[in-house]
Amino acid sequence: VVQRFQELFAQTKYKEAAELAAESPQGILRTPDTVAKFQSVPVQAGQTAPLLQYFSILLTRGKLNAFESLELSRLVVNQNKKNLLENWLAEDKLECSEELGDLVKVGYTPDYLFLLQTILRTDPQGAVNFALMMSQMEGGCPVDYNTITDLFLQRNLVREATAFLLDVLKPNLPEHAFLQTKVLEINLVTFPNVADAILANGMFSHYDRPRIAQLCEKAGLYVRALQ
Repeated sequence: VVQRFQELFAQTKYKEAAELAAESPQGILRTPDTVAKFQSVPVQAGQTAPLLQYFSILLTRGKLNAFESLELSRLVVNQNKKNLLENWLAEDKLECSEELGDLVKVGYTPDYLFLLQTILRTDPQGAVNFALMMSQMEGGCPVDYNTITDLFLQRNLVREATAFLLDVLKPNLPEHAFLQTKVLEINLVTFPNVADAILANGMFSHYDRPRIAQLCEKAGLYVRALQ
């Protein structure tokens, strides 16, 4: 296999060499040497760089190893194509390492909204955890709480939206009056017993009281409406 790879390379059949390396038994050709070999090939005008060709073939076969992940990430960060990196991370195509983490941190600011939407498609509870992680970031949450809530509600994930809001609204701040009203609203319409429990806990004091009283009445929670 190694000899055939070298022959193809010598004949400038880079695509065939890349396919052979990608399929090599036990990944014997998937090494830093192979990457360096593809890196050393001069890029012809109007043609895909052989190194990129190699990586794209590997990506169709599955997950990249730690070294390949780092080299490909360097390439796309240098070209400012961060969306590609986010797609591969979301699809679990890259092997995460400390070096990759450092590169990502230095190289670009992740598109947190895109990442949240991607996780939400397959793992609603994972999306709640990711949203809560963002809410605890230094310098504040990179995505507005209301936008995050709406993403959950667009998919009718009322329980997940509620779990997120109950956590981030714990400080009971006046500027969160709208969101306090929202979490009570969505539950009075879908899960009145949850709204009843939130009101019973006395967690919030800034919500729109006339609006919530009206919805309590509609939900049959007459004592709450009077309170």
